[in-house]
Amino acid sequence: MARGGLGRQLLAVATPDEQGALQASRPAVLYERLAHETSDSAYDPIRSVMYDVTLGSLPIGPGDEMFGRVTERRIHSVHSAAQEYRIHPKTLRKLLKNAKAIVGSDTLTDERTLLPKDEMLALVDRIRGNLSAEHAAEHIGVSRPSFKVLVRDGHIQNSAGSHQAAMYALYRPSDLDAFVAKVVSHATCAFDQDAGLTSFSETIKRANCKFAELLGLLFGAKLETVSVHPGRSGLRAIMFNPTEVARHTALPSQDGMNIVDAAKVLNIPSQILRNLIDTGWVVAEWQLNPVKRCRQRYLQPSVVEEFKRDYVSLFNLAKEFRKNVGLIRRHLRPLGIFPSISAEAVGATFYHRSFFRY
Repeated sequence: MARGGLGRQLLAVATPDEQGALQASRPAVLYERLAHETSDSAYDPIRSVMYDVTLGSLPIGPGDEMFGRVTERRIHSVHSAAQEYRIHPKTLRKLLKNAKAIVGSDTLTDERTLLPKDEMLALVDRIRGNLSAEHAAEHIGVSRPSFKVLVRDGHIQNSAGSHQAAMYALYRPSDLDAFVAKVVSHATCAFDQDAGLTSFSETIKRANCKFAELLGLLFGAKLETVSVHPGRSGLRAIMFNPTEVARHTALPSQDGMNIVDAAKVLNIPSQILRNLIDTGWVVAEWQLNPVKRCRQRYLQPSVVEEFKRDYVSLFNLAKEFRKNVGLIRRHLRPLGIFPSISAEAVGATFYHRSFFRY
């Protein structure tokens, strides 16, 4: 340590009360005496004690002098660690705070916030050389939403640890590569250019499934056809049979009829049936489409048959009597037969079948 350096280091990390005591005891005077004014080997045990105590208490390391050139470091301050590891002091303080590793008050200055070197290095290694979520997703070849699923489901861990307040999540390239290797290890066959295989993203579109579902099928060894495209990297290289995936992910078929099929049974346009449902003339239930997985309305066959038995559209009535629509309407009015459901309400005219005996 340079002349006067020990005293300055001690005063820098001391509290005001401690500074007064240090100035009174002048420990640096002894250091100056032993380091620069005498080389008597009889004082070596004292020099050794002072060396050990100083390196175990102050952020002194290579580049400093303490009875000669210092070759090791035992304590880091936020300031010294920021300089050595080229990390911003604010980032280091956040890391230490999240790890609850700060010695003393977190209001201490960077020079006075101390931590053993090994503990500081272990924390720094959590973020040094790691990737942000955006770059991590690109590294393994998935979209950001898919990467969030991987993190949410625990397949990939934040290298800085969970619940890092005021810090961006970071990911080790080695962890990312290990995950890709795990996925690749589940390949079941060689890649065939003519087999119609598709990538993760394309398979999800064609099979109308979720990324997590496809990953579950892969890790659960449920798929017979999984291969690795030799010209691609990361998860972009994993190829599937979309038809096989669709068989595994399709939801159970609904026991009802969708609007299109029910409209065909009633021989009316689909939009007219939707209007009948919206106005309460026909009862429908919201259910998931087993293939597209979107919510849509389904009708029970009994409901469709009941409406078909009780009501008939003017168009179908004219078709049954083989008469012109206008002619049928003109003949019904004098007989006192008027629409039960008006065209103004649903877009088509319906009569109750009880009016007709044929």
